[in-house]
Formats: sequence, C-alpha cells, structure tokens
Amino acid sequence: MNNTFQFTYRVRLDDLDYMGIVGNADWLIFLERARADLLASIDYPMKRLMDEKIGGVVADLKVKYIRPARIDDTFTIVVCAKEPTESSGTLEYVAQSTDGKPYLKAETKMVFVDASGRPTNIPPGIRVALFGTESP
Repeated sequence: MNNTFQFTYRVRLDDLDYMGIVGNADWLIFLERARADLLASIDYPMKRLMDEKIGGVVADLKVKYIRPARIDDTFTIVVCAKEPTESSGTLEYVAQSTDGKPYLKAETKMVFVDASGRPTNIPPGIRVALFGTESP
C-alpha cells in the first residue's frame, strides 16, 4: 500500500434506516464519496475522467460490517491503494470513529474502462499517485 487518503463525515438524519443506524446501502455511498474525493485530491476529479471518457468501474466489492453508526457519529474512512495491474487496482477502506473504533472494513477492485466499456490502462497520473509506479 503506497498512498492513503482520509474522508471524514458526520452522520445525518437522512443517512439512517428505520432502526436509526446507517444502512448498508448508505455505507456504499460513503465509499463512493471517499473514492471521488481521493481522485480529486490527486488532481484527477471525476469531471476530468468524464472529459477523458474514462470510467472507474467497481468490479468486485467486499464489505465487513463491524458495528453500527448512528446520528451525529463522526467517522473517517481511510483508503489505501494496492495491487495495480494494467487496467485495475484494489482500494482498501477502514471506516473508524474519532476514537479509532472500526465501523466497517471494505475492499473494491476498480477497473478503468474506456467509452465503449472495455478495460483501458490506468491513467499515468492516477497510477503514480495511488500506486507509486508507472507500470503494473
């Protein structure tokens, strides 16, 4: 793992399910927000990807829910990049409270695709910033 990024969020009322906790689908949105903010932090915002007609597709997702988050909880998602190939890489996530207690751990395999939906090389700027290498 070469580069890490942190995304911090405070749980709002509209993040809660009928049991008063953050629902599993909302956690997936938080992971996506963390990915988008990560790309923006390395000067590769989503708009740039769209302008270059490149997309990042979640090809595989693993989530381990550890404990519930509730209204006004503040958590940080730490994202680490690893295992680059020509067109894909893995992102590991740990969502934890301000006192370091984990809410969840997750992993996504991201595949970069062109406008036709076919795998394409990871853009060099993303490869170097996230994986610290110019080649797989």
